[in-house]
Amino acid sequence: MLSVVVGFTILLLPPFIFSGAIARLIPALLFLVIPVYTLHRMKPGSLNQLFRTPDLRDSAYIVLFGILNLAITLLIATLLSAQVNPSPNAIFELLSSLAGLKILLFFLITIPQLIGEEVFTILPFLALIVFFQSRMGFSKNRAIVFTWLITALGFGLAHLPAYDWNLIQCILIIGTARLILTLAYIKTLNLWVSTGAHIITDWFLFATALTITP
Repeated sequence: MLSVVVGFTILLLPPFIFSGAIARLIPALLFLVIPVYTLHRMKPGSLNQLFRTPDLRDSAYIVLFGILNLAITLLIATLLSAQVNPSPNAIFELLSSLAGLKILLFFLITIPQLIGEEVFTILPFLALIVFFQSRMGFSKNRAIVFTWLITALGFGLAHLPAYDWNLIQCILIIGTARLILTLAYIKTLNLWVSTGAHIITDWFLFATALTITP
């Protein structure tokens, strides 16, 4: 849990510390590598259980949950925009300033960050399930539901700096998207499935932003 916090803290460091396109890869990699390496050192072999080799069924679930997450996210965003003025993510402004190979590099850099975001959620998800069952006496299903909701809330709150501290937007849109992505992991017990669905969602939104950028 501490390694997850450390990785996330590095991700929040001011952009000028990692200036330049290549340098932006450093915090994204550390965000992923620190908790993954810590888990490997504490429990060798556990990464193979977390990242299972995807089979055909997993591949189908990647597409299914990616489309489902995208559809629900866009629906909630549309409904919310009528009530609250959503704050744009600064990353879309960055995209508008890129061209050519820099766009390709941007997409490549997002891969370790999106994997890291799955690790950032699923490791606490698994730890809290154990805590609720062993320390609080919860049944397995109750522990899963409680942890599913708590980690989705935490994921949404972690996005506050990216969305100008818009609490409602982060909880309702980002938090709901996280529920879908975590459900992909619960269904398959494979972090590659939730990661693949996450990449489909975000890359579609990034590509859409590029097409409408003047």
